[in-house]
Amino acid sequence: RCLAPDPQLRQEHRIGNLPAPEIGLGGLGGLGATIANLKNIRPENKKDLMRVSIHVSVVRLVILPALFFVGYFLVLRPLELSPAHFWVIFLQMVIPPATSLSVLAARGGNHENYVGFALLVSYILYIAVLPLCLMLFISLPGVLN
Repeated sequence: RCLAPDPQLRQEHRIGNLPAPEIGLGGLGGLGATIANLKNIRPENKKDLMRVSIHVSVVRLVILPALFFVGYFLVLRPLELSPAHFWVIFLQMVIPPATSLSVLAARGGNHENYVGFALLVSYILYIAVLPLCLMLFISLPGVLN
């Protein structure tokens, strides 16, 4: 029995042993629109929002994973860490930023649209980046011992 306070979480849908809400594509689209607060974006800000979002995404989804792969050969591999250590460090470098950043920006009243839109764009790009990074990670020598 699920004791979650949210009525959506009270449904009997499960992922493994964990209760999970039933969220369809419309729900995910609504969640993304909420994160990005798309209804409040003025046309003159769209170009600026996209520029900031692309910069954030390049840093988070290209530069940080690249630093992991370079650091793997220069620093991590010589340390002879366990594969679990490599996996945790890899995840920390590759996973996109938390959605809580948009909540913090909203509460602080500072650049809420920029933060939300950058999160939304980085999550959309992450769909393509994650499989590539995983393939590269699995091909590294010493990570599947």
